[in-house]
Amino acid sequence: MPEKKITKAIVCPMCGEMSKADVYTSINPSVTKGVRRRALDGELFAWKCPSCGYSARLTYPILYNDMKNRFMVYFIPKIDHFQLCDNELEEKYSNLRNISKRIVPTFNSFKEKIFIFESGLDDMSVELTKLAISQTVSKKLN
Repeated sequence: MPEKKITKAIVCPMCGEMSKADVYTSINPSVTKGVRRRALDGELFAWKCPSCGYSARLTYPILYNDMKNRFMVYFIPKIDHFQLCDNELEEKYSNLRNISKRIVPTFNSFKEKIFIFESGLDDMSVELTKLAISQTVSKKLN
């Protein structure tokens, strides 16, 4: 699946001028060269007002579909933690077996999941390890 993008109208918060921005709904680093780097360094989300030069990072839902490493990470900004349900993603793409599928609410968690899966690690084990370390540190501080 190649990258998919739509054009959105953006109102500059600095000058109020309306402009357009390409918003990616799906990207695949196995198909589009350079898209991985652009996603991880935030370039894919960068926007600059053509009128006044104001720069901002746009946050929008995007599916990162790495066919080579067999994982999908769906970044849905500001999603409520109670709405996070990897099972929904699993059901939507049930025909894609042996592919890890995750939903994440922040840009940092988006990048982290990509690095974890690219490293061949089990993300659930990583999350449990982070929790154990956090609890150990918390106990030592109290």
